[in-house]
Amino acid sequence: MRTLGARGYCLAKNTGDRFSADTDPRLMEWFAEEQGKSDVDVMIAVATGVARCVSAEPWLPRIKAPVLAIYPSDGPITSPEQEALLKRHVRNLTLLHLPSKHHNLHLIKPAECAQHVLYFAAQHDGVSCRD
Repeated sequence: MRTLGARGYCLAKNTGDRFSADTDPRLMEWFAEEQGKSDVDVMIAVATGVARCVSAEPWLPRIKAPVLAIYPSDGPITSPEQEALLKRHVRNLTLLHLPSKHHNLHLIKPAECAQHVLYFAAQHDGVSCRD
């Protein structure tokens, strides 16, 4: 990250686990520009320290609101163990898998994600949804 910088690191990572090969290059460029604004020291701290040693597990049972978790079906970022942890501790969890190996689902499948959010909300707020 220090060698490439925030933007360069993002560009290199984009074609790995973030976006599929057929993703619009302008989307990947925009994403790199946005992440390129990040402080590299913070990114390194999150990647090497915080993300590896902090656990939200003690707080998961406190979640009372309905939760929709949208995950890729074959993503390398989250593990089946992490999903099992959510299922075990989040009372009102709906876990949904979209077919993908990439974790930026909200960017590569925005319409599909939005539709799932709309129908999930309709199940809980009593407002019917229309296409």
